[in-house]
Amino acid sequence: MVKYNLTEPAAAETRKIVHGAMSPRDVAIVPEAAGLKAIAHGFAVLHGDNDHEKIRLETPLYDALYAWCQSTQAPVGVRSTPAR
Repeated sequence: MVKYNLTEPAAAETRKIVHGAMSPRDVAIVPEAAGLKAIAHGFAVLHGDNDHEKIRLETPLYDALYAWCQSTQAPVGVRSTPAR
């Protein structure tokens, strides 16, 4: 995020969820992280070491997660907390 100067709030929220799902120490950072961790683990159980297939199948999931994060953002100039 910093390297590429990504400052959009939805991108930051997506990053937080993905980070929590990937880091056992931070899984409770946001509630969605535990769900994403479970789903990602399910893909690993189903597809084992077939990384290309997992990426192909998981990409729409991450696109949907980002779209959801976008939908929770308030219009410019209005402060609100994302719905959980």
